[in-house]
Amino acid sequence: EGRWEFVWNPTWSRDGSTLAVQVKDSMQYTVAVNGEAWEQRFHSSRGLAVGADGRRVAALVQVVPLAEADVFGFFEGTWSIAVDGEPWPRKFINVYGPTISPDGEHVAAEIRLDICEYTLAEDAVPWERRFGCVWEPSYRNGSGRLLAPVREGGAWTIAENGAPIWGGRYMQLWNQRLSADGQHLAAVAATGFGS
Repeated sequence: EGRWEFVWNPTWSRDGSTLAVQVKDSMQYTVAVNGEAWEQRFHSSRGLAVGADGRRVAALVQVVPLAEADVFGFFEGTWSIAVDGEPWPRKFINVYGPTISPDGEHVAAEIRLDICEYTLAEDAVPWERRFGCVWEPSYRNGSGRLLAPVREGGAWTIAENGAPIWGGRYMQLWNQRLSADGQHLAAVAATGFGS
């Protein structure tokens, strides 16, 4: 029954029990879950994830206002991840790709810490290792191990829980997929420029 100025990014839980959407009202942003908006409002919102069983919803949210051309404010960080309406206590320059673990217990996302320093954060705790760039994370089926393509030393590989696990290095690497049992991992790779 809810009505808002603007609604986008409808996202269902895998079991179909939960529908979450991002909403804008009176120049404020939040998420509505099964028609009920979170109480907390934010300066902006993008990226949305719903757990497989619908118990948890995560969104990328701007928690600090940023004036135009405020470079210093930008580098102090203005973005975080809100889980079920509550933002993480830490803020980052940028956040991307929210992901919820298969058991619904953990939330992870790509984070930007500096001009060219990226890593992943899980439940507001960043990986210790930093990379030149990262792509959207995923969880290895049946475990809490977090995977993501990472750029290190001018090339891309796959990292698991912060450490590279593939010997191969690529010009670009993304869109990783796991087999149903979580034992086999594949990704789209550019082996050279345009290849």
